[in-house]
Amino acid sequence: MKISYSDTEIFNLIEIIQTLPENLKSELHEEDINWLTAEGLSETAEIARRIHFQSLKRKYQTIDPNLPIYPFYEIMLKLEREERLDAKHVVQLIEENRLSRHGKIAIAIFKYCESRRM
Repeated sequence: MKISYSDTEIFNLIEIIQTLPENLKSELHEEDINWLTAEGLSETAEIARRIHFQSLKRKYQTIDPNLPIYPFYEIMLKLEREERLDAKHVVQLIEENRLSRHGKIAIAIFKYCESRRM
């Protein structure tokens, strides 16, 4: 059974979720989103993905409130999973001024790369 939401319903749901305490929003994980997707709840999964992205933006202390979900959500998920990031991609984001060289994401990436060299 697939549930379909109108744009207004999605907006209202996002507004309601945004009023939840931060500790509840931060309990959302990638596995939860994957489960929603597997259950055919793609629109609900997208809402959950946006909320999770906001939580990760707070965790990594991103400054830009308009930070696009792509490619940063995938980057943050890889950091959460402690997966290797493509160094060329990171350098490109820094050169395009989309990623701060001294921000938490870049520092986490470089620390991860350093730990793999040892």
